[in-house]
Amino acid sequence: MLFRSLIGWVLTDGFYVKQYSKKGKEYGNTRIGVVQSERANPDKVKGIDALFYRLEGKGVPYYRGVQERTTQVTWVMTHDIGKRIRRELPDKLLTPKFLQELNWRQLRILYHTMLLGDEIGRAHV
Repeated sequence: MLFRSLIGWVLTDGFYVKQYSKKGKEYGNTRIGVVQSERANPDKVKGIDALFYRLEGKGVPYYRGVQERTTQVTWVMTHDIGKRIRRELPDKLLTPKFLQELNWRQLRILYHTMLLGDEIGRAHV
């Protein structure tokens, strides 16, 4: 459940952190992050905070930072979950193969989280 929620936030308000060696070769593709405006979307920030708090309870470390001027909150994690998301969705696009592996409950969690991220489903979730 937490994994599907995380994927929903990464796909809507997330990013992949690329790391490069001195020679320009990309490596360490395990860092993923989510960014959200606390001023514009305090409820989203609370929801994402709750998700990362639960993930931390499962042994998934993360960093949370706030840019004071813009009130942008950023969560970044380096963990096997990040590596798995990057491997399964390298272009931040849902693939038919990935979707076919989810059961109905997992699809609903992913769908609702993505609707929240896009502010389409606020009244319906």
